[in-house]
Amino acid sequence: MNKKFHEEMFEQEFKFNSYLQKYLQKKGLEFVKLLNEGRSAWIIVVKPKKQIGGKSCSGQTKEKQKIKSKQTKTNETGSHFAPTPLFTIKLEKKRSTRSEMVEKETKYMKLANKAKMGPKFVDSNIKGRFIVYEYFDAIPLINYLDKFDKTEFIDFLRILFAQGKKLDELGLDHGQLVGKGTNIMVLKNGKPIIVDFEKSSNNRKTHNVNVLISYFFSEKSKVAGKVKKILGKDFEEIKKDFL
Repeated sequence: MNKKFHEEMFEQEFKFNSYLQKYLQKKGLEFVKLLNEGRSAWIIVVKPKKQIGGKSCSGQTKEKQKIKSKQTKTNETGSHFAPTPLFTIKLEKKRSTRSEMVEKETKYMKLANKAKMGPKFVDSNIKGRFIVYEYFDAIPLINYLDKFDKTEFIDFLRILFAQGKKLDELGLDHGQLVGKGTNIMVLKNGKPIIVDFEKSSNNRKTHNVNVLISYFFSEKSKVAGKVKKILGKDFEEIKKDFL
């Protein structure tokens, strides 16, 4: 399918989702851009409409608007939610074959948030098949690896492995933690944020830390070569710290 077809398909699914359009109107939000397209969902950025006399264009006062962006300090697992006027909407595609995507991601994103991890959940709409969470500016890890220096990367790994350990302790198996390297992202402050909890489960054995070990340090991993390049002669010694 060409780009134009995808754009037309998105426009149809976005504009004619009455639940989503009513939600945007009620919350005083407006479309900014289509951020990304996944196999099962559209990732959309929205923002509050311009304020007029202390009220949004929808007539809501600032104080009464339900959606508010709050700052959360960086904690021991490195999660960081910067204050932002933007929000992200993950809209399930009509052709999606993912079973209960919205229900599952809502449940497990909330669980991850309890440990100050993952995107900060705001809302979800089961009938409209979408989730709302705070927008964050980040780059997929796979696209950022070459930009790390040694010290930054070691710090990144320590925080990421702490997050993986915390998920294991919560009994929450991510299910697709590394994937193609896009479910681990690098925030502007250099810290990791884990995304996409739609395949997560708290009903199976957790493998989060083991998955990270395999991804970064296994000889069979394509990423391990880049990790060796970053860590240089200290690769084996540093590797021991995470095993």
